[in-house]
Amino acid sequence: ATLAASIVAGLAVGGLRYADGKLQHMAAFGELELLTLPDGSQVMTGAVPTGELEAVRRASGAAFVLTASSMVPASPFLRNILPPAALLFRLGPLRDLATWMLAGVVLKPVRPDAEYSFVQARIEWPSGLARQGWLRAGDAMAFTAAAAVEIVLRLSRDEVRPGAYTPGALFGPELAIEAGGEFLSGHDSH
Repeated sequence: ATLAASIVAGLAVGGLRYADGKLQHMAAFGELELLTLPDGSQVMTGAVPTGELEAVRRASGAAFVLTASSMVPASPFLRNILPPAALLFRLGPLRDLATWMLAGVVLKPVRPDAEYSFVQARIEWPSGLARQGWLRAGDAMAFTAAAAVEIVLRLSRDEVRPGAYTPGALFGPELAIEAGGEFLSGHDSH
């Protein structure tokens, strides 16, 4: 129910991105892109507002930041109808109904036979040069839980400096490795 409430609240806000250093609204599920993963499989991704948006902006200092997920609706009908319908989720009773209905949905994995989950980071410069890198992990939910456990353990050992940080900014890339992830080298392209 908590995850469903977060998704519905995110849909009510719509898509978000940073452009010219300013947070901007955009259509949810926009910026569709077919990605080829390091294992050769392909997934469709679309822009969604996630906590990673702010974490990436802070970590990179980039003026343009967009976050996307492969958990976007696959059907063109849903991708077109959800953004305007999501405006109705701003109304409390409709938001509660949508949350209740979504909480009952059993999601099927995007790639049910996949051995790994992947996260991609891609940087593009005005010159056209682009660089990408990948984080490979096992099951995405297990990785997320392992990262949360590692964060709690480090906090309990007082391995922190004062202030407010994202987990990555506070603990660095080693956090992902400790949670079972592996960084794969990317490549440059034009």
